Amino acid sequence: MTEPAKDQFSPIQRATAAQCVAQMFALRAWSPGDAALQDDIIHLFNTFLMLVAGTAYQLQILPGQVSMQDGSGKPRNPVLTPGGAVQIHDNEQFPLIVNAVDTKGFPVSDPTAVSFSVDDSAVLSLVQQADGSTLAVAGNPGSAVISGTDGNISGTLAVDVTTGTIASLQISAGDVTVQP
Repeated sequence: MTEPAKDQFSPIQRATAAQCVAQMFALRAWSPGDAALQDDIIHLFNTFLMLVAGTAYQLQILPGQVSMQDGSGKPRNPVLTPGGAVQIHDNEQFPLIVNAVDTKGFPVSDPTAVSFSVDDSAVLSLVQQADGSTLAVAGNPGSAVISGTDGNISGTLAVDVTTGTIASLQISAGDVTVQP
């Protein structure tokens, strides 16, 4: 087993790992054989291992810059609803950004490919790009959830698709009548 490079961990990660080890030994010394504390020790030990090994704990799926599907207009930052869903118009799209984080929320490298799915393909479709990235493309107005997994850990992103801006305006004459 190779040792990690000395600069691989931030001071915060080192301090968190040290706290985990200290808590594990303290819990063990205070109450040997206590089943409830053994669960706490196991949880702390798993957290410690994830921090030291840089093992991903969860995937955060985030929206990239939102752009028009036809390529016109200037890309914009995504809008999030109070519930945390990404809100886009039915003529927009955005790339998916995936961050793998450990139990404390620190980013970790995750070279494993992530596969995505969506629960309502009428509202949102996922398009694999030539560079390997995935694009979320709006369809009909509604709500959809994107799920991503590498086979071990997973994450989701909620998306609300609303009607787009007015593309054209038609004015039609009504029936002609005599004024009263």
